[in-house]
Amino acid sequence: EDIFILGSSVVLGHIFSPWLKFKGGKGVATMLGVILFISMSCVDGSRHCWRFNFLELESNIFFISVFSWLMIIFITRYVALGSVISLTITTIFSFFYIPDLFLFFVLMTLLITYKHKDNFERIKNKTEHKISF
Repeated sequence: EDIFILGSSVVLGHIFSPWLKFKGGKGVATMLGVILFISMSCVDGSRHCWRFNFLELESNIFFISVFSWLMIIFITRYVALGSVISLTITTIFSFFYIPDLFLFFVLMTLLITYKHKDNFERIKNKTEHKISF
């Protein structure tokens, strides 16, 4: 599937950027862009969009991702935790509404979760920075 290859390439290119010596990046933000693209491509009823319509709020994967991210950050004040949990929610959502892309979401969520392991260690040790509003 094209979105699997293109989406993975874009996210991997931002997580392992050669300009940053293959360290760091903006994988979560790039993944959100890929999710927006997937949502927008579902307006015309693409073949991977099963029981899914961008214009319907309850089945909008982009809205679900952003809303869950905001709620988790608002409750916990940890950006890394919000990012990983919202991607997990998005992955579960994709199982029901976009099953063709479920493997893509699983692999990207696992990779992004792994890349945030240091953040989780700091959260456990209570040394991770909390966002303030």
